[in-house]
Amino acid sequence: MLESVVREVESHHVASPHQWKTMDITKFQAAVNGGCPCNAQLMADIGPYNMLLGETADYSGGSQTFEDSNKNFSSALPEGFAWEVLEVYSGPPSVTFKWRHFGKMSGTFTDKTGKQHKGNGEMMNLIGMC
Repeated sequence: MLESVVREVESHHVASPHQWKTMDITKFQAAVNGGCPCNAQLMADIGPYNMLLGETADYSGGSQTFEDSNKNFSSALPEGFAWEVLEVYSGPPSVTFKWRHFGKMSGTFTDKTGKQHKGNGEMMNLIGMC
């Protein structure tokens, strides 16, 4: 059931939402921490990393293109950045769940000032809730 709710892969790798096959783009919305939701076209235009991270001390979603952000994170995590659901708290129509994003930082990440941060192979573990 949750697989039909969470469809992240296409939004990371297929630039045109009209080519997304696993999501109904007329109903798609994504928001971070109660912020304004964006639709499928905006997500496709700016890219999911830029939408989800926005502006931080080391990253500027506003100055990265969709392609640049994917290249930067693929360079930092060359072995991949897997995602999994850890626990489901409530079912449809509103689904609440805990997730984990993880991967070895064995590449190089370039921050918003252009400084490069070389990974040492350490496992990155991000846990969140949706």
